[in-house]
Amino acid sequence: MQSAFTGYQAAVDSAVGPSLGLQAYHTDERPYCTVEARTLFDQF
Repeated sequence: MQSAFTGYQAAVDSAVGPSLGLQAYHTDERPYCTVEARTLFDQF
């Protein structure tokens, strides 16, 4: 999952520039974070 998000974020940075890419980080990472959180909590 980390490599998928890293690749996605690199593409965003290339498309809009690193400054705007960083501003969008917390919006863009939501689907990846949700999957990882669900995977973690499904263990319990």
